[in-house]
Amino acid sequence: MASPALLPWALLVLLVFAAFNLLFMQMVFAWVERWLAQRRTREIMGILFIALGIAALVHPNVSMPSKKSEIEIAGTKTIIETTRIIQIPKVFGVLLLLAGGSFIFLSAAKSK
Repeated sequence: MASPALLPWALLVLLVFAAFNLLFMQMVFAWVERWLAQRRTREIMGILFIALGIAALVHPNVSMPSKKSEIEIAGTKTIIETTRIIQIPKVFGVLLLLAGGSFIFLSAAKSK
């Protein structure tokens, strides 16, 4: 059972954790905004998003290893790794294509 004497310390840790998360989020957003302010970066991101969108539409199945198990067959130990197939919804591919197009559109619009 938790000790009530630890409540102030727990609140202090949670406050520091929340402050760190907020400051880190602001730092990442500022870095990404500064990075995307460059035209070349927006073009590269647009091409990357379009390529990912096409890949998600063409091959929507992703196999991921899920579990390793060791079995013994006729005195020999064998490790079997099972995989699971994850199907990416087509809407993600379409959203990636739209995001890539908007990156390229913004890079063309800001250059004028």
